[in-house]
Amino acid sequence: MKRNLFITMLLLFVYVAPLRAGSISGTVTYDDYQFGQVIIVMAFGDEFSLDNVGTAVLFLGPGDFSITDLADGEYQLAVAVKTSLEMTIVPGEVFSMYDDNPVAIENGQDVAGINLVARSETIQGTVIYEGDSSGSIVAVAFNQDFSQGLFPSNLNQLDAPGAYQMVGFSPGSYYIGAFMDANGNLLPEPMEEPFTIYAHPDSLMPSPVPVDEGAVVEGIDLLLEDLPLSSATGTIVWEGEPTGPIVIAAMTNPEEFSSAQRLSFTLESGEYRVWVEPGLYYIFAFVDLNGNFFPDITVDATGFYGASDPQLVAVSEGETVTGIDISLAIQPNGIESPELTSETGIFITQNHPNPFFVGSNGTVISYILPKSTVIDLSVYDVSGRRIVTLDHGWRPTTTQTVRWDGQDERGESVADGVYLYQIKSSEWSRARRLVLLKK
Repeated sequence: MKRNLFITMLLLFVYVAPLRAGSISGTVTYDDYQFGQVIIVMAFGDEFSLDNVGTAVLFLGPGDFSITDLADGEYQLAVAVKTSLEMTIVPGEVFSMYDDNPVAIENGQDVAGINLVARSETIQGTVIYEGDSSGSIVAVAFNQDFSQGLFPSNLNQLDAPGAYQMVGFSPGSYYIGAFMDANGNLLPEPMEEPFTIYAHPDSLMPSPVPVDEGAVVEGIDLLLEDLPLSSATGTIVWEGEPTGPIVIAAMTNPEEFSSAQRLSFTLESGEYRVWVEPGLYYIFAFVDLNGNFFPDITVDATGFYGASDPQLVAVSEGETVTGIDISLAIQPNGIESPELTSETGIFITQNHPNPFFVGSNGTVISYILPKSTVIDLSVYDVSGRRIVTLDHGWRPTTTQTVRWDGQDERGESVADGVYLYQIKSSEWSRARRLVLLKK
């Protein structure tokens, strides 16, 4: 009897024994520290919130830090340089993410040797908004590849429209946006809140902003507008695991993604909403695997409302059209457009990214032929002068993809500006416009 009681008490002790909490420790480096500044190291768990985050505070400048009592899981580390202990990120204050996020804790382990660098690289501009404010305005930045989902690379909390200044970027490319934070969670919800992403003046599509080492990038102005009163809603069906946002577009031409009038996005399949002005639209969605807000017909899972026979959706003033369900799939031949015939001719995509930057990885163009034939695909300036031939010869009907790095036939970088690319055969010809920018 005593033996059984002892075993029962032992099992109970084992059952209620608390799990050991883990910790993250390391060093903060900041070359521009000034006396009186406070350095706050932050460890964000599953949900991003400045009100619920593990912290370590360094009052005497850069040095060693340790964040304790952390449960098992993955954490996003950041360092902020502030003049107070208030948990907000205002214009001009440093907010730098750890380059090797996320940091994982397993079995209550202590993760040491983290080197956090508070940086001075800056993006700044103005948020313009003339509507009725229903919350604070947040300027926000995301890695171009969305490798951390919608976890921000940087942000500013603004009491009113006006200037923002996000400081603390690692060199790279970022999407810069602004949204009305009605629910105070510091994350954009484009299906419910006014939201915008910076687009270069020569492009209607979201444009990444490159940040070089030591750079201060100016003039990234953001126009925030109230949501239209009309919308289309439905369900996104996708059996895979998104590694980027699912982008939903309301397009006026099913073969021209650049005809999109409105974009929305979500991080998971399920219900969606895209806000539109009254009109007729093709509703299209894709999993943005490479984070460029442009469908890559060779790898992205895509789908139209109406599947292979895209259907127009009529939206009236103030109306919410429901039941616009879309199933996403990797297209067998990499093309989401209607079947090609000898009458429809060559199908060629809009280049992406567009615009693209001199010295970047270039821009990608894909095409498919209705039958095997000899083609020529070349880039021309606006005067009609051939700049470079990208592809030439006998090609089959499978999808072909080429890349242009912004160089001419001699391997020299061309001037920034607007260019035309044209594919032609003895029977067909198609041309589109692209934009090349300097950093």
